[in-house]
Amino acid sequence: MIPFKQEFAFDRLVRTGPSMERTLLRIYTGDELSETDARRLWSRIADHKWYVSETLSRDVGFHVAAVDYVENFYRSEPFEGNTAKTANAARKFLRRLGRTLESYFAAKGKTIGV
Repeated sequence: MIPFKQEFAFDRLVRTGPSMERTLLRIYTGDELSETDARRLWSRIADHKWYVSETLSRDVGFHVAAVDYVENFYRSEPFEGNTAKTANAARKFLRRLGRTLESYFAAKGKTIGV
């Protein structure tokens, strides 16, 4: 006989570590997601499960829906792409800043020497 309810034990396990959604999605996707992203993706998979179940007129289960969603629709956002975009934007900004500062100091030099 178990001296306490199982729900209590499971709640304690979930609260002490990462959320169940985050842990399972790390297994499904192979990505380390934040809690917010994990909840958002979990919700999308639940919607996908409903859609596929309605289309097939049977319950497909969450595991099948998760695997299908991750393989066919999920796109992890690589940091390299974001870093490249940020680097290009920084280069453009620095070029503009350099030209602006150059013209500013050139104009200042002309007024000081007069």
